[in-house]
Amino acid sequence: MDPGRPVANAVAVGDGKIVSVGSLESMRPWLRRVPHDIDETFADKVILPGFIDPHTHLRLSETYMGLNYVGPIDSTDPNGKPLKGLPNREAVLSRLNSLSKDRTEAVVAWGYDPGMQDGHLFG
Repeated sequence: MDPGRPVANAVAVGDGKIVSVGSLESMRPWLRRVPHDIDETFADKVILPGFIDPHTHLRLSETYMGLNYVGPIDSTDPNGKPLKGLPNREAVLSRLNSLSKDRTEAVVAWGYDPGMQDGHLFG
């Protein structure tokens, strides 16, 4: 993942966070100063950085990005303009009402999360 260090065989962790990646030899100056344990749990494994979504359905994502977003997390519109996440059901209904004002066609939106935005919209 780092062209300058394409291979590493050691990962230094401090306070639950990765503080260095490389080899034990490259970490010797740090290891001499800091009490440490060497854990070989993953010695024969490949470790990759964490991914939020390790796979994507690009066609589905493309479809969503053209729709009106009403989710709880800050996002962007199809033109890259920032959109604030909507914290609750009332904010979502308000956004949907403003989107439908003076329109005769249906408003299609995505992103609503009943678990984070106060339950289901209707019912």
